[in-house]
Amino acid sequence: MSHRSRQGYLHEIAALIPRDASLVLDAGCGVGALTTLINQRMSSTQVVELDLSKYMLTHQLKDLIEQLVSRIQALIPKFPFKSGSFDAVVAVQSLSEVLCFSGRDVLLSTIEEIGTLLREGGAFVIMDHQNPGDELVDVSFNDKMLLQLERFQNSFEYRPFSFVVLDDERVRISMRDLYEFITKLWAFDTPLEQEEMQETHTPFTGEEFATILETYGFTLDVVSGVVPIEGYFKRYKIRIKSKPNLPQRFFIVKATK
Repeated sequence: MSHRSRQGYLHEIAALIPRDASLVLDAGCGVGALTTLINQRMSSTQVVELDLSKYMLTHQLKDLIEQLVSRIQALIPKFPFKSGSFDAVVAVQSLSEVLCFSGRDVLLSTIEEIGTLLREGGAFVIMDHQNPGDELVDVSFNDKMLLQLERFQNSFEYRPFSFVVLDDERVRISMRDLYEFITKLWAFDTPLEQEEMQETHTPFTGEEFATILETYGFTLDVVSGVVPIEGYFKRYKIRIKSKPNLPQRFFIVKATK
């Protein structure tokens, strides 16, 4: 994904954080791209960055205002904080990893724990991978991409993955499997290939995630999509023969405690 695309959705996320928030938790902060935007928008807001990766925490972006940032190396959901500590908690592409590597029960306990970390009226902002559904589509691939698709089928471990070859170029595949393939293709022959083959980029829809939040007492404020999938088709020269309604690549949900 391009730097421009990342900046676009990060600006949308930052805009959902209340401007009067005094303390924000960035759960799964990476190199601090979102924290940088929070610094720019809210000059007095303190941000606690939490990530399991020591590398990420020690290779932060240079634009961060250091006096406004604290960093903690910890595993979600083992949050080392007191109840009612934060005005907002933000999780960008981190809860799907909790689901993949720790299971649904741990994901649910994470959501419950975040509820306890928030002060009354606090905001919970999530951006994560979206499940586009199981509608079948006919897709045109060139020979190279067909070989990559077969390789992916043999490598992807998280769940069953299937497609049907219709002729020399066309394949019939579910939108969910198609999204999975084209958003993970970059990982082939990189050090992250094995890890990517063990997790999903299509865990749930924004509506499904919003329903989970409601069961834990959150009030929904925003449920929307972000980042069109068409950019991936253009990059890999893939053509969809049918024209279904293609869901956005990610969902964004904002909820209030």
